[in-house]
Formats: sequence, C-alpha cells, structure tokens
Amino acid sequence: MSFTHKSNLIIITDILNGESAKLVFEPEDVIYLINYLSKKIFDNIKQSTRTPDFNIDKFLELFIQTVKEREKVKGTLKRTDIFRFETIRKLKHQGFLCNCIPGFYPETKFYLLPSGRIKDSRSDNTILFEQEQKIWDFLYKNQNRVGKEITPSIYDFCAGRNINISINGLTEKAKITYISDLKNGRYQIKINYHGQYKTLSSSFTKEELISRVINSR
Repeated sequence: MSFTHKSNLIIITDILNGESAKLVFEPEDVIYLINYLSKKIFDNIKQSTRTPDFNIDKFLELFIQTVKEREKVKGTLKRTDIFRFETIRKLKHQGFLCNCIPGFYPETKFYLLPSGRIKDSRSDNTILFEQEQKIWDFLYKNQNRVGKEITPSIYDFCAGRNINISINGLTEKAKITYISDLKNGRYQIKINYHGQYKTLSSSFTKEELISRVINSR
C-alpha cells in the first residue's frame, strides 16, 4: 500500500489489489499530514516489525533522498527536519551529539539514542521535544558542531548567568552582564541588580567564578 497527494487530496493505493481511496482535506491539512507522516516514519522505523532482510540503512538513505527531491518542488518540510534525518542516519541513531548549546547548561552533553531521541548527561533521560527542536535548530546553523565535543569557556558558563551576592546581610541574585579578563589569571565582573549596574570590587579565578555561578543556579 502507498499514498500520494495532489492538491487537497490524499490518495491511498492498495498496490497488490489495484484498489484506491481518495481523501479530501484542506490544503494546509494535507501539508501537515505529509510532514507528520514523514517525521513519524523516520523516527519509528527502528521500532517497526520487519522482515528478516529489510535493510534499514538502505531504506533511510532512499527515504531521505525521496524527501529531499519532494522538497525541491513542495518546500513544506523545514530544512532543519531534513538535516535531522540526515544527521541521525549518519550517526547510526546513537552516540555523542553535541554539548555547550545556548539555552542549556554549558557542561551538559547530549547523546543520540537508538530511537532517534536525544538524552542529556545531567538527567540521563530523554529531553522534551521542544528542547530537541532547539538543539536541531542550533546544529543546523552550526553543522561543524555535530559530534564535536568542545570545552566550555568561562563566558559560556558565566555571561548572562545569575550569581549570588550579599545585600545587607541577605543573599540575593544578580545577573552577570560583563566579564573582564584582568590578564593575571583573575576576572572581574559587572552585574545588574534590579536595574542597577555595578562592577564588583572583588576579582575571581576562572574556577572560583564558575563555581559561584553553578552554586547560584
């Protein structure tokens, strides 16, 4: 059985018996359904029931080629989705994917599971679909980061992050807005506390500042 679509129709064909069915949808619903099925087929083929000689790697290669050819004409799937398909196929559905991704803690490492989902090193669990999309969007724009582990810098750890400060004997959170390298192994920071900007008189080593930020989470 196969399906095709034309205009606002989806045609389901029984190849063995030569029978077919036509479903009428709104055009935007057809686009949604085709995209949805493409993603679901790709994401679930590993868990499918297959005959002994079914070649998943060959199927995925042909599937991606078909999707890319379709997109030259239709242009309905996001480029990040096609990039995700290709990356998962190349990494064989498993292994280190990336780390130091904006919007996540810089020390967090992300791994691709056999299912095609992503898990993080902090919880060792799969992350939310919305979080996965952020990672794929970032990797699509920074494709040299796929499978490449980098060492987070002090700026990755601390710039724009909260740090605990003491105000009138109370511990309060302030945001680090600027980090100045004093060129002697120490760093000085500027903070924003309730709209007031101030440079702290104290300086920190890299390790001290990162530790302060992590403890302020």
